Amino acid sequence: MPEIKLVLTDLDGTAVYPEAHEVSDEVMSVIHEGEDKGVKFCAVTGRPFWMAKDLLAVMGFQDPCIFDGGASIANPATGEVLWSKFLPAETTRAAVEKLLPYAFLIEYDKGALTPDKVDLATITDPALSVWASVPASEGERLVDELRTLPEVAVHGNPHPGGDTSKWGVQVTHIEADKEHAVRQLLDMMNIDKAHTIAVGDGNNDLPLFNGAAIKVAMGNGTDLLKSAADHVVGTVQEDGFAQAIRKFVL
Repeated sequence: MPEIKLVLTDLDGTAVYPEAHEVSDEVMSVIHEGEDKGVKFCAVTGRPFWMAKDLLAVMGFQDPCIFDGGASIANPATGEVLWSKFLPAETTRAAVEKLLPYAFLIEYDKGALTPDKVDLATITDPALSVWASVPASEGERLVDELRTLPEVAVHGNPHPGGDTSKWGVQVTHIEADKEHAVRQLLDMMNIDKAHTIAVGDGNNDLPLFNGAAIKVAMGNGTDLLKSAADHVVGTVQEDGFAQAIRKFVL
């Protein structure tokens, strides 16, 4: 097996508990051990930079990371954007309009809003992504409906944070899912795909798997992601991410 030089990891439900800002001692331990060997760690997350920066500071990530579901690559310490691909304003507005009647929360700018705070007429700028939390009963239908919009990639993640009543739905430009962003990242870092491992838990990590040599799904991952994985490790509660790093990297 080729030497692993780069770990590509989702955050919520993979390296950390969903929406958490703390990291387990075991996860921190394998990150430090890997870095001591010269291995690089890059987050590949649906979170925008502003929502991920504090967690990445705790984790000590220094190399470029992927945010917004694959729509941007930025320095995890400074937020300097190194690459990005925006949704046009009209597509952003159309996606928000389709999600708005069902959303518990919706995010398309720099903060998550409740539907009553959204004014469609004010959506006049491009966005890196549109994300919404919606009822599980509407998730698949909304994903299919959003995919009718021009030049978009749409991913639905069932049961975010273990909440079986909800789905998370994210819309990006068709050239800005995690696979496209990983290609850009590997070029930036001059690392060959053969020397990479990807770890994830959600359906939006399927494109991430396409960009990596070794594909590892968390035990709490979706059935679809597990079916695409080379290996399945323990759940986030069992520090499955650390299990993957110890097995394939250390």
